[in-house]
Amino acid sequence: MVTKKSFILKGLGSKLIFSILLLAVPFLGVTAYFNFDSQKQQLINNVIHEADSFSDTIKQSTKYDMQKFDREGVHHTIESVGQQEGVEWIRIFDKEGMVMYSSDPEEISTMVDKKAEACYGCHAAEKALEKLPTPERYRIFPSREHGTRILAMINPIYNEPSCSQAACHAHPPAKKVLGVIDVALSLEKVDRQIRRNRNNMIWFGLASILGISLLVALFIQRFVDQPVRLLVSGFQRVAGGDLNQRVYIPSGDEMGVLARAFNRMAEDLKKADEEIKEWGRTLEHKVEEKAAELQNIQEHLIQTEKMASLGILGAGVAHEINNPLAIISMYAEMSLEEIEKMNGLEEIRDNLQTIIRKSEIAGNIVRNLLQFSRQTTSEKKIIDLNVTIEKSLNIIRNQAEIQNVKIATDLAPDLRPIFADDAKLQQVWTNIILNALQAMPEGGTLTITTRNLAGNHTLEVSFTDTGVGISRENLGKIFDPFFTTKDTGKGTGLGLSVSYGIIQEHDGTISVESEPGKGTTFTFQIPVKQNP
Repeated sequence: MVTKKSFILKGLGSKLIFSILLLAVPFLGVTAYFNFDSQKQQLINNVIHEADSFSDTIKQSTKYDMQKFDREGVHHTIESVGQQEGVEWIRIFDKEGMVMYSSDPEEISTMVDKKAEACYGCHAAEKALEKLPTPERYRIFPSREHGTRILAMINPIYNEPSCSQAACHAHPPAKKVLGVIDVALSLEKVDRQIRRNRNNMIWFGLASILGISLLVALFIQRFVDQPVRLLVSGFQRVAGGDLNQRVYIPSGDEMGVLARAFNRMAEDLKKADEEIKEWGRTLEHKVEEKAAELQNIQEHLIQTEKMASLGILGAGVAHEINNPLAIISMYAEMSLEEIEKMNGLEEIRDNLQTIIRKSEIAGNIVRNLLQFSRQTTSEKKIIDLNVTIEKSLNIIRNQAEIQNVKIATDLAPDLRPIFADDAKLQQVWTNIILNALQAMPEGGTLTITTRNLAGNHTLEVSFTDTGVGISRENLGKIFDPFFTTKDTGKGTGLGLSVSYGIIQEHDGTISVESEPGKGTTFTFQIPVKQNP
């Protein structure tokens, strides 16, 4: 069974949430980074634009004073503007690099470093550039004093006609650049704004990720995870045998379609299960009917084989009965004659005793035949195999004497009793003995032995004759129904087949060994059972 914890850790919903976040987090991160970088660059561009405008303003503010060569006016303007918040310095130096005006009086008349950040753009080449694009006119560098960043913007002062034609200190027209205005603005406010923007962007990104995660989790929980749980639970219940389980997902999406397909599958499985059960009940009834039919057929075959055995016994029995009857008739006539003479009473008594003995012999023969031929129901009980063998011999012993067949028995006196059907086993022994007599038409010996096998869990009965034997090609077919090598009318071919079935019914086995001209041995092994 899938536990809640394992399902949360390994479920489809968790995987979907993780996959979406795995894609969303980098996307939001990259988007936030470019957005922040764009805002940062926009702020810097605004400062650059302000610095450029600021330097142009200074240039225009000092232009009139410079044309009049009013140094005090220029100093006053630069000093006043240089005291504004965020202005690091303002200075004007000539083309050679000498500071002419500055918001810091100590810098006036000093030479600037042409390799410095503010000068390197124009003096990177061996000759100073007369034109410099705006992106090349500013530099951003850290302040050594305040630890903040500074944006320095240079603005060339070109030799305009108004300058070259001024009377105070006219410049020749060939001189293109008269000097440079260098303005430096502090980026402290801008950097604070950049940091605020960065922090806001981080918090916004985290809030966006959290919000998206919650929305995705709620969406997946409602439309994916919950339906999947219902379907998994439904499948588990159906797999456990609950075919009445149904899943209801009232939606028109794939989950709803899957739920309806699951319900149809469960309904089909329920119908199929009911059909299988009904078919099983019908099959069980049919098997019982067929088993009853087979039982009836088997009982009929057993009785048929009994009748066939009785037919084989007929000739011998008739002879055995005729002999005592002839003697009875003869002695009865002799007794009548003696009675008529009224003498020889002693002889009459002897004759009558002989008649009684012969009548008893004929009666025993008839009773044994009736008992053998009587159709009885199968009934197992505790029996002695030696007794069943003796019953079979009582029927056949006289016929064996007529055929000059000697019957030798070696029946174990300590043979264990078994739970078996006495009548059916007697039929098996009778059939085997009759087959042995038929295999020895000129006489011979039939040896019958019984014994307990090792462990006393099985009994063994063997019948060994000295008859004609069985050929190798027929040895494997002797237990087949209706197979016989006897002449027409002398056998049904069912005897050994019926005997095989009876021994199997008792969980036993039959084996046969035979060699043409030397005889045959049938060996039976029956397990010892004291109860069903």
